[in-house]
Amino acid sequence: MFKRITILILFVFSANVLFAQFPIKIEVNSDGSISESPVTKEGVKYIITITGTYSMWPQFEDCHGADAGYVYDVPQEEIDNLRWPPEYIEVGGFKIELVKLPHWVGDPKVWSIPPEEISTPMFKMSFRDYKGFRIDGEPIPNTGFQELTHRYQIEKIGTGNPFIFQILDSNRSIIEERTVPRYEDNCGFLTIDIEEVIVNNDDDDEEFDISVGNVDFRRNNDGKIDGRKIEVSIEIEDSTEIDGSKNILEDIPIDNIGIIYDGKIICDIDSIICNERTEPVSIGLLIDRTESMGGPISEEDMTQRMSASKEALKNFVEVLLDEDEAFVMSFSEDTRMDQTWTNDKTLLKDAIDGLEPDALTAVWGAINTAIDTLSLSDDPNRFLVVLSDGGNTFPPEWDESQVLIKAQSKNIKIFIVALGFSQLQIDQDGRAKLEQVAEVSGGKIFDVYNSEQLNTVYENLSEELTTEEDCFIYFSADSCEPGKEGWIRIIYAPNDSTIVTEVIKYKCPDEPNSVFWEIKSEYKDVENLNIFPNPTDSKIFIDFDSQKAENIIIKIVDLNGKEILNSDLGWIDIGKNSFEFDVSKLAQGSYQILFISNESIIAKKILIVK
Repeated sequence: MFKRITILILFVFSANVLFAQFPIKIEVNSDGSISESPVTKEGVKYIITITGTYSMWPQFEDCHGADAGYVYDVPQEEIDNLRWPPEYIEVGGFKIELVKLPHWVGDPKVWSIPPEEISTPMFKMSFRDYKGFRIDGEPIPNTGFQELTHRYQIEKIGTGNPFIFQILDSNRSIIEERTVPRYEDNCGFLTIDIEEVIVNNDDDDEEFDISVGNVDFRRNNDGKIDGRKIEVSIEIEDSTEIDGSKNILEDIPIDNIGIIYDGKIICDIDSIICNERTEPVSIGLLIDRTESMGGPISEEDMTQRMSASKEALKNFVEVLLDEDEAFVMSFSEDTRMDQTWTNDKTLLKDAIDGLEPDALTAVWGAINTAIDTLSLSDDPNRFLVVLSDGGNTFPPEWDESQVLIKAQSKNIKIFIVALGFSQLQIDQDGRAKLEQVAEVSGGKIFDVYNSEQLNTVYENLSEELTTEEDCFIYFSADSCEPGKEGWIRIIYAPNDSTIVTEVIKYKCPDEPNSVFWEIKSEYKDVENLNIFPNPTDSKIFIDFDSQKAENIIIKIVDLNGKEILNSDLGWIDIGKNSFEFDVSKLAQGSYQILFISNESIIAKKILIVK
């Protein structure tokens, strides 16, 4: 008898492998000193990964308490001695929430120390102004605290200047009326890995970019960690997409993706799931209301610019989700907030309807104001959509340090709708600068010369901004002992001369989530359990034979273990039983349905398709 042995051999051709040319590792000390990257290339995308922890207090000798995005632990001594705001205080029988941990370092609120409700404040603390890690003067987006890995990753576009990194730790002294540095008792540092996103050297080949996010863990019913979930993106250039790229992982067969886990090749991937957006977005709508907006769009379309813009913008607002928020800001010679942050679509559309053409164009001042307003939002998904119909004709004039650098540093994607720009030099110069603003932010500019194009641009923008292309790979692996460290490498070979690959390090948690794909369980009380149809887009039916009378609970959970549905069926008699559930509102993807009786749990996977 012969055994078949399969050997996987990876031949790497250096000319076309998409390893970054830039890569550099930088340490950012917690003493307030500034670290710089090498000079970046203008218009080139860079992936910046920040890991590690540091401390702002001498009590934490292991240098923990803060990471790149969050302050997550504060010595109780600091809180008790009124040197740090507590999570809450009780005044007059009321509970007032203050600084709840973990706390994002981009929070714009100013906190008094001690709290005004307790004593006369001596210091004022602002996370955004004085605390935490900064890239080009800005905090990283509020994407969620990574308790296990303390690893965060962002993309930035090069401007021809270095990236600037610093950790801030100061307070504002009320008595001395000055900012007081507090670096003397800090310890620890953050590690910055910067990678330039490059393409292969063969112009005839497609260009691929791979990135890997955080690793999540699940355990089975026996308490052992035997599952992994990892966020992966494999992108190609796509001019039809708003940001010029598309995540193709959903379209790649599972068998074409390779995983090396701690040196072992994982041959079977459980699933690849790409979900629709579940997180809200924050959008700033900046709208031109200058005198020229009262004219026709172009010679080919005599529709009034303002009328066409109102219609397209209101359609854009209509498709926002209920939890999304937006503001309406407009500009001519001045910049005006027409509707502050709200998720009320009627208010947003009323503000748009109220705009009327008037005076000259101060587009640079308006963009500066809109960026500053958006940057105060703690939503990681922030976008600025600018509609302008011509070059700047009113102060302030173009100032690269005030416009271009700000657009690059704030982690806000900016999309420009250039409506009916003429061939006059002032318009063409203005358009070129607007394109620079969009590109350095990771956004895009759209040239529009008729109402149909205008509607299409805003339709595409709404689709782009209200969906997400996050994909997750699920696979099983050996049990992960708490505290163990390791690595995972993702590999994709699209053709015979190109390999794209990325590696991520992980640390096994002490308390992983409780649910994963298959829960192994002994059960005797239920027989002939059938769940159909599967996949489904609307309803599922559950049939089973109960061997004894008992209470039954049905739960549906997602692959993160989050409970989506909980139905107590009550006391079930012996014999055949049947139940129906409406799952039409669930997003497309894989879920588990848990059948819980007095003495057993049965778990089965269901797939929702749209």
